[in-house]
Amino acid sequence: FYSKIKKLPNVVLVSPSENNKDLIEKSIGVITLTSTVGMEAALLGKPVYVLGDVFYEYHPLCQKIRSFEELREVVHRDLIQGRKVENLQLVNDQFVISYFKSSIPGDFMEALKSNDSNDYKEICKQIKNIFYKIKKT
Repeated sequence: FYSKIKKLPNVVLVSPSENNKDLIEKSIGVITLTSTVGMEAALLGKPVYVLGDVFYEYHPLCQKIRSFEELREVVHRDLIQGRKVENLQLVNDQFVISYFKSSIPGDFMEALKSNDSNDYKEICKQIKNIFYKIKKT
């Protein structure tokens, strides 16, 4: 499988132990299905082409892609025209703060422990509040 992938033009396989930030900084952009590497790339100022549904797809450097033909066209356009965001630090600050404000406190790893400290009643209450607000608007 990997031998076939390595034979594709412009494809380089890297070790999982490589530093994501270094790879992203050296890249022109990132194509991803749903990986948080896409979010890291957007925050680092790189264009991101998202093939799946992700929470960060509204970042101005992310573009939702619906087909491989669209991917080809958009990447080609961006290579020629470029894609930048003015005031990237401000945009990133707003993005991260908005994401944080819409998050619900909890710890996935705690759920695996016998002394789980998650407050599931509060988490459910907050989720219901979010859905109720969405339903009203």
